Amino acid sequence: MLVLKYLPEGIILASPSGPPDYEAIFALRWEILRKPWGLARGSEQDPNEYQATHRMVFSEGKLPAIQACGRIQQVSESQAQVRYMAVAREMQGKAVEALFWRAWRKPQPMQD
Repeated sequence: MLVLKYLPEGIILASPSGPPDYEAIFALRWEILRKPWGLARGSEQDPNEYQATHRMVFSEGKLPAIQACGRIQQVSESQAQVRYMAVAREMQGKAVEALFWRAWRKPQPMQD
């Protein structure tokens, strides 16, 4: 995981950096977006996964548990599409989505 930004409320915005991060993203997506509909594992992914930009949100006290995730992909030079945004049940209704969106607009790598 590459930490991009520390947000208010102890929230960490990160970019996935390897297979374990992507597995965590896919697991959360399936749990929140597909399992309630009775869909099989694997339905939370599509062929565009590795051409898109992914973000993950963690809560400082709950590392390494992913709290939210989303993917953005370009559809034209001036437009992008958000897909597969999922927020863990315990974080729903706590404005994590709003923090995620504000930070996603211009994510900046952390400076040492």
